[in-house]
Amino acid sequence: MDVCLVNMPFTVLERPSLALGILKGALTQEGIDCRCLYANLEFAEKVGLFPYRLAGRQDCWVGDWIFARSAFKGFDPDPVSYVNLFWEQVKDSLPALDNQTVTEALFDLRERAEDFILYLAGEISREKPAVIGLSSTFQCQTASLALLRRLKEIDPGLVTMLGGANCETVMGLSLHKHFPWLDFVVSGEADLIFAPLVKSILAKGPDLQSDELPQGVLGPAHRKNHYQGLEPDQVRAMISDWGAKDTKRPIPDYDDYFTQLEKCEFLNECVSPGLLVEASRGCYNATKKPCLFCSLNGPANHYRVRPAKEVIREMQHLSARYQVDRFILADNILAPNHLKTLFPALPAELPGKNIFCELSPSLSKRQLSILAQAGVVVAQPGMESLSSEALKILNKGLSGINNIRFLKNCLELGISLIWMILYNYPGEKDAWHEVTADIIPLLHHLQPPLYLNQVQLSRFSTLEQKAPRFGLSLKPKEIFKWIYPLGEKELADLVWDFEDREFAERPRGQKGLKRLKEAVLLWNRLFRSKEPPRLVYKDQNGVLEITDTRPTTLGSKYALTGLLREICLACDQGLGLKRLVGNGLAEKWGEQEIENSLEKLKHAGLVLVMDQKALFLALPKPRRSLLPDRLFPAGSIDKNLYYALKATQYRPGAHFVQGEKR
Repeated sequence: MDVCLVNMPFTVLERPSLALGILKGALTQEGIDCRCLYANLEFAEKVGLFPYRLAGRQDCWVGDWIFARSAFKGFDPDPVSYVNLFWEQVKDSLPALDNQTVTEALFDLRERAEDFILYLAGEISREKPAVIGLSSTFQCQTASLALLRRLKEIDPGLVTMLGGANCETVMGLSLHKHFPWLDFVVSGEADLIFAPLVKSILAKGPDLQSDELPQGVLGPAHRKNHYQGLEPDQVRAMISDWGAKDTKRPIPDYDDYFTQLEKCEFLNECVSPGLLVEASRGCYNATKKPCLFCSLNGPANHYRVRPAKEVIREMQHLSARYQVDRFILADNILAPNHLKTLFPALPAELPGKNIFCELSPSLSKRQLSILAQAGVVVAQPGMESLSSEALKILNKGLSGINNIRFLKNCLELGISLIWMILYNYPGEKDAWHEVTADIIPLLHHLQPPLYLNQVQLSRFSTLEQKAPRFGLSLKPKEIFKWIYPLGEKELADLVWDFEDREFAERPRGQKGLKRLKEAVLLWNRLFRSKEPPRLVYKDQNGVLEITDTRPTTLGSKYALTGLLREICLACDQGLGLKRLVGNGLAEKWGEQEIENSLEKLKHAGLVLVMDQKALFLALPKPRRSLLPDRLFPAGSIDKNLYYALKATQYRPGAHFVQGEKR
């Protein structure tokens, strides 16, 4: 084997790695022998689903804490304090658990993580690859560092490489500086540079001169000359013509994921995978006005779009090869021109597929209908709030009533939504949360946010890049002192997340925020109940028949005629108040009559007036039901089946030693 690429815990189990799939595809095109090793599947299979998912949470970077002791020998500062801090962060979202259960699970996982690194390194070294490469994205950083360190100890001649989101610009430079067992660190897009780099290493060995290395690659030569003349912003590879027709983009190779999943006794029975496909890179909106908090596209957002026909061919190839009908578009946001090219073609080219994508809530009902017909059944819209004032601060460029209209249209078209409400950001006012909490009872028939989420001060976001402008004094999150044996100055170049500790305390005691959290909890309970609230209408023979089962409104049945009916239908997609009066209705009914009728509809909770617009909240009978979780396009795990097969959620004591479980 020339190259071994490894996907470490705690990456998701329900789908293969797009990064490793692309890199293997690139190597295969050049005739280089490569195998992808999905160590995440093997670790989860052995430790169990509950511990794996507990450690995969973003809270306190717990996945990196699990493997930190394996990566950094002798480094284990006050683990009890860390676990208590983690429990304080998660206890509200894990009501069925207690501190003791979580503590025992995390401490046991750390022991098993150390055994797993020894086991995995032994297995890989027996295969004798020339190059070992790992993709480090979020919570698999220390697991990757631990494995590469152990492999170097076994075979100092093995060439080690690390890439992924955790290696972007200054973070990649910091990794290379502080962890000498890393021969190469790749920052940025490696699709087209990885295979030539590996070819050079296989031909000449790792001691390539710095001028022989592609842009964005750090190697032993940089370490030897102490990184002289190297600016962090220079350490990033980007394929400027990635979306061009003649660019030779490799098709992802996911063979090894499916081969290894089949070998998993429990997961193979319970996992229904989804497949990742890229149709664009970067963010269309960020080229004009980036969201205040977003850090997804690194230091420079270069937006590129693939030809629709090429995306379709790739999806057809992957679906046929792996017999999978679930797809996840990895795009940050849907490309506007794909609404005219890609999605209208999918019903004929790829019928019967379930698709997940991220999109803008600015899309019209007509555009959403195109997506629904193409197979989009789940979407993640960048909504973030129902308050126009909050949306303005967050640089979203939309209004609250626009987002409510979007919720209404998606429910009618049968598009499930994954969204959240953000809080704790500069310029935020608690009164906005009060107002949102007041209108939520009118929206109980629409899809609620999953939860409220505190804005993170992440690297490359506008908040992080321009912190002084917002009155922020940022330092690396304190939690990282339990994960890396580095000082604050070094951590500032290494980690993703920062904090202003005084600012972080601000949400405590805010009455509006407390009310909003309670309102969202109730909204979720009602919407996910056996008989969720409904607000539907049927318009026939000049009568608008409305059924309303929301628990906080005045009635359950309405039969509207005349002006009341006309106002509702005119406001179906939202209408400015001035346009409503000037919409021909005034000549027929008179302005005062319109105002009186609108007030009646508001009082009944049938029409919402905000942002100087009126929106009829009822919808026709939905065209299709929302997708059940078990058919989620991004992949799903049947947890009930898993635990029935496994017979227990948690089995302490199953350790890895020399490839065998004891």
